[in-house]
Parts: sequence; structure tokens; C-alpha cells
Amino acid sequence: MTAKDLGESESESEGGIARVTFRVRCESLGYGESVFLYPDDESSRPIPLYTTATNHPWYEARSPIAISIPKGSKSVDSKPHAYTYRYGVFRAGGFYRWEDPSDGPSDADSNNNKGNSNSSSMNSVGSSNSNSSNNNNNHILPTRLLADGEEYTVNDVLGVTRGHPNIDHIRVPHSNQYEELTMLHSRSKLESFHRVKSGNSLANSSHNLMKKNSRGNLKQETKKKVGFAPEPPAYHGPDSHNSQNKKEPVLLNSTDGLIVASVFLPVHLHRSSEGEWSAEWNYEALLSMQTHLRVTRIGVVKWRGWHGNVGKDGSPEQGVPEEERYLVEKCLRAFHCVPVWVESVTLGEMYNGFCKGVLWPVLHNVTSVYSTRPDGGGGSKGPDDDSFLQSTSASGSAGDLNVSETLESVSSRFTEYSNDDQAMGTIHGDGGKEASLWAAYTAVNRRFAETVVQCFNEGDLVWIHGFHLLILPSFLTRRIPMAKVGLFLHTPFPSSEIFRTLWCREDILRGMLNADQVGFHLFEYARHFLTCSRRLLGLKYGMIPDESGGHNLAIETNGRHVAVTSIHAGIEPPILVQVLTHPSTLDRSASIRNQFEGKVIFCAIDRMESLKGIPLKMLGLERFLNRCPEWVGKLVLVQVGISAFERGDDYIRTKKEIHAIVASIN
Repeated sequence: MTAKDLGESESESEGGIARVTFRVRCESLGYGESVFLYPDDESSRPIPLYTTATNHPWYEARSPIAISIPKGSKSVDSKPHAYTYRYGVFRAGGFYRWEDPSDGPSDADSNNNKGNSNSSSMNSVGSSNSNSSNNNNNHILPTRLLADGEEYTVNDVLGVTRGHPNIDHIRVPHSNQYEELTMLHSRSKLESFHRVKSGNSLANSSHNLMKKNSRGNLKQETKKKVGFAPEPPAYHGPDSHNSQNKKEPVLLNSTDGLIVASVFLPVHLHRSSEGEWSAEWNYEALLSMQTHLRVTRIGVVKWRGWHGNVGKDGSPEQGVPEEERYLVEKCLRAFHCVPVWVESVTLGEMYNGFCKGVLWPVLHNVTSVYSTRPDGGGGSKGPDDDSFLQSTSASGSAGDLNVSETLESVSSRFTEYSNDDQAMGTIHGDGGKEASLWAAYTAVNRRFAETVVQCFNEGDLVWIHGFHLLILPSFLTRRIPMAKVGLFLHTPFPSSEIFRTLWCREDILRGMLNADQVGFHLFEYARHFLTCSRRLLGLKYGMIPDESGGHNLAIETNGRHVAVTSIHAGIEPPILVQVLTHPSTLDRSASIRNQFEGKVIFCAIDRMESLKGIPLKMLGLERFLNRCPEWVGKLVLVQVGISAFERGDDYIRTKKEIHAIVASIN
């Protein structure tokens, strides 16, 4: 090609750039399907289109596409120039099929036949630019309908490719922002960006174009006005796309329903000698906060023997008697609380056996710290039997620990709950202890699902709290698929190397992913959850746009997106101030100050469990006093330990270890 020919081709191609936003109405898309726009250009990438609950069934590109407009209405081969494209349907993150006439409305065939005569010339136009063998499947946008520096919206219907294009001309000024143009979809990204940056302002529709003639000299020419075809009848309703750009915040009022599910209800029950039941809020629970929403709380009530430890040296009762359960329900009705009735033995196996014995250490990145016996024997006897006393006396004083027995206990417990390489039983693991614990866990979650379904009204939100109900979303999606389910974990989430030691790892992950949103305290826990979903289930995750113009972190599974958030939990200042200003609190704090007058006082309160870290706190204080002896006798630590009798041998062992460290420090 000579220099003269090159100059003429550059002169013909530098006509300008128009910004076009594509919208398509998709009535026939199935659940989990999405739509992409495919420009008829091998060097262009498909453009994803998105929708929202308010905009459905309209799918729209997030940003306008820069379409180059050549000089004149004809291209180099003396045929009218047009921008051709078509839509593709994706399913489960992969290409599924091209759009089909059956995707259009019922009257699409008559519209297509009516537009045959009007669009025959357009179809012949598209044949020069289309790589497809059948041009009837392509949408055609003649560039003669576009003007340089203007912004448009093209409204299509999936499956309807014939007839005049439905174009809306947006006659509003816009800023010259190069990053808003999707230059990635043009044939020559560098030339398109250079054309915009060289001085052709998109905001000024009456600017002059600087062009080169065949001799290479610059000449200035006023932009030629382009006429527009009459607007064809639109397929969409009376609401225009301008109203869809207005993002209004979603506010919940007192008429909106919220179902909060937690393993225990945040209430304290009292029973008088006459058999009358009363209740009061448990203000130490996180879920007892006051709110303006219509909240229904679902959970188990704590009453004597709820953990199943009944009989000798245990509770004389097995929870609320069945003949008095209706009285408890009547008492809790004023608190908008609905109890879930579960057999005490099943609840004890679920809570103490599976949740605290299996999930609790794993979620804290520990393979296992609990055993059924302090000596690692794994029997069912309690701490008061003869073998326990012999083991304690043989190990020395009350503060001494037998290291070999502790290591044997950890090894035994680890082998018991994480040997997933054994022969698979009828349910999980080897069909023994693991199957019994998992069966109790699923039974309690299924009982919660039945209660939630009974209390659910269409439009209510379901909010699940805690690791005790991780598979509850799976049961809810089968019973009430229209419900919006959220899941929040108040515990850490382990790395994939630790989490994969569970034999039921995939079931738990799939149960969590059946929720619409999964929340964690820290992003570190959310990152571990994303990694486990990718490595164990092969799922993909990334950022997806939301209705307000931002982006959310989500996991793609079964054609849907599960949002993953990191939300920090807060406190209730009014409740905290109320407790701090209570007379009993003031008297107790004054007593402590008088007892340790002149000293720096540290106060702490924790449960007597291994993972609560009380021994580590004591060891840290001991190391501080050894390194800074000048503080000896000048500070004191008041540690309050909450009894955890349901933890069994772990509570006994932790208490014994703490007493030994305290004796060593003092």
C-alpha cells in the first residue's frame, strides 16, 4: 500500500466515536443463566450484561461501548457500514447456546416477517462484516444512525434480530472520561484511545474535526450533522431506562419480617413452685438486641437437663416436660420467640459431641484438643470414677500434668474423628461414632428447618447464626426456595489444610453455600472459606457488581452467586451502660478496688475451656513478671472462670492446669 492509499484509508476511518449502551430483554432465560453480547469481530471479547431484581427481565451492560464511525455512510468496499453483534446464553459460568427466535415474545414471528422487507438491505450490509454463516441471527446497528461524541442506548429483545433497531438518544452532556469507554471491545484499542485523547472531545458535539488529507496536511472541517430514523415502537414497558439508573437505598421497616435462628434462644426461663413459667431477656446474648423490625427468634430453650446429661451425677430432669411445653410457648409468645423441641439426648450429642467435640477445635485451626477421658482412654465414665482418681493421684499433685497421657489423648481423639481414609460406611466415616454424631447434627438441623417453615411468611428474611446450623440452608432451600437466607459465623474459619480433616467437609460447605450470603468476623476467615470452596469443591469466586454500582465478593455455584462478606460485630452501648451502672456492679467494683488498693488491676472473664486461652494468658503474665521484676506486687489479675460442666474432662483438665499456673505465679 502506498503512502497515498494509507492517507486515504486513515481519512476514511477517522469519522468519530459514539458511546452506545446495549440493553436486551430476556423473558426466556432459565434459573442460573446469563447473557453476553458478542460483537461480530474476532478481536473483541464478549461483554457481560447484568440485571437486578427491579430491572428484570432487562439485562444491561455496565458501561457504554465505544463504536467507531467511519467518514460517510459507506465503508471501503462501497457498502453501508454497520455494527453487527449477537447474544449468547451462558449457563453455570460457561457458554451454553446462541440466542434463538424462540427466545422472543409470542408475536416475534409476525414482527420478523413484517420487518423482512425493511431489513433486507441491512442483512446484506451485515454480510460483509459478519463472520457468521447466517446473518439473520445477528443484530445490525447502522452507524449512519450514530453521531460522533453522542451517547445512545440500544434496546433489543433476545431472539428478535429483524426490524429497525430501537435506539434512544441520550441528550445530556457527559464528562470526557477515557476509562468509561470499553475500548477493550474495539478492533484497535490503541487507535481508538489515541483518537479520543488526541483532542476529539466527547462532551462537545459541535467541535471541529482535525483530519489529514492525502498529502498529509491538516485541514479543519465542521462536523457533519447526521439525521436519525424515526423511533420504532419499543418492546419494553412505559418505564424507561433513565428511571432504572436511579438507585434507591433499601430500607427495612416494622412491617418487614426477619427470622433469626440460633441454637439457643436469648432468654432465661423461670418456673415457680406453682408451675407457672416466666421469662426474661438474656442481655449477654448477641441476638437479644432491640430492633424496629418484626423479628421472630427460633431456638432451643435452656432448661435443666437440656444437654442430655441426666441420671446419676447429672440433671434429674430432661429439659422442659412435654406436658408443660405449651405453657413455655405461651410464655415466650410475648418475646416473639418460638422454641424448637429436640430430645435432650439428641441435642447433647449434637452440641457437646459434634459441635464442641469436632467442629469447635477444627474451626479454631486445631485438629483436636478434646478427648472423652483425661487419660485418653475414650471411655464413657465420668471424672468421678475410680480410674480417674487413680490417674490423678499417679500423675502427682493437682497442678501436675502427665505429658504422655495428654499427647495420647490428642492422638486418640484425632484418630477417632479424622480418619476419613477408612472404608466409607453407610453414612460417614467408618459408620461408628462419626455416624452417630453426624446423624444427631442433621436431625437437629432438620428440626430447626421444620420450625422455620412454620413461621415463614413470603418475603421474610432468614438469618442463621452460629456453626451449629451450617447445613440448615440446605433444608430450607428445598422447602422454601423463595426465601432469602443469610448465614453468619461467630467463630473463626480454618484453612483448607485443617478443614479437610473433617469427614463431612463437603456436606458442610454445600450447606453453607445454599445460603444467599455468608458472613464472617474477619476477611481472613472469609478468605479461608473461599479457598476451601475452590480446593474442595472446585468452585470459582470473584467480584460481581451490585445494584448500587459497587462490587461484592461472591462464589459461583450451580448458576447462582453466594455473597461472602466480612462484618465486624459490635456491642449494645445502652445495655452495657445499664449493667455498669447497676448497684450490684458498683458495689462489686468498689470491693475489688478496696481489696487491691494501690495496685494495677486487670479483670478478665472466660469460659473454662482449652481453646479459650486462659492458660496462655497466665503464662504471658508470668513471663512479664519474670522480665520486669519491678512490677511484682504492684499488679493483680482478677480472672473469672465460667464453669463449663458440659465440656466434661476438658473442663476438669483446664481447671487443674489453671490452678497449677496460678500457684506457680503466686
